[in-house]
Amino acid sequence: AADPVLPTGQPGSAVNRVEAAVDGGAFATYSSALIFTQGRHTVLFKALDNVLNAEAMRTLPVQIDDQPPVLRVDSPLPGQRFLAGRDKISPAASVMDAFDAAARLSLTLLQLEDRGGPRGQRPSQIVVSTTQVLEPLDLDDGLWELRAEARDFVGNSTSAVSWPFEVVHDLLPPRTLLEAGPPRFGAATVFIATTTPISLAAQDDL
Repeated sequence: AADPVLPTGQPGSAVNRVEAAVDGGAFATYSSALIFTQGRHTVLFKALDNVLNAEAMRTLPVQIDDQPPVLRVDSPLPGQRFLAGRDKISPAASVMDAFDAAARLSLTLLQLEDRGGPRGQRPSQIVVSTTQVLEPLDLDDGLWELRAEARDFVGNSTSAVSWPFEVVHDLLPPRTLLEAGPPRFGAATVFIATTTPISLAAQDDL
């Protein structure tokens, strides 16, 4: 604060003190930095000179945000399996913040364990968004997790991780093999006796 020069050109009596009041409290002489808790506050302040001329009271609204957003991963669900050709993967997370209705959300899919067929050109880490719908074949088969981070406009941030989920690339049905033991006769058409044993076996690619 400064005391203005008088109309005659003489200096004023100089600033005696600055007074401040917070959230409807009593005015007190300002002597150190004001400390605020989380939330909205109102500061009233004025300066007085040595002959107790008081500045018109001024108001400053203050908003303190030292809490990170609340973040929750909604999809994929714990232990969920996504089968190629049948399912879709829709990453989803919810963000709530006391003061920032548009807190920034970042989502990343990260592979934890490689299973099944070769990776090919599929990456082990993919940046995604809540508007994306992915095919299981877009991801390498195996165990994955969704990592989420939320950041508000003042830089408070938090993170969350989904439970592991599985991506399965199994597009082929199992194959069954029938075998007839002896006695058996013929090639193109097989003839068997009542004592001929018949066995069945099934095989799947995974």
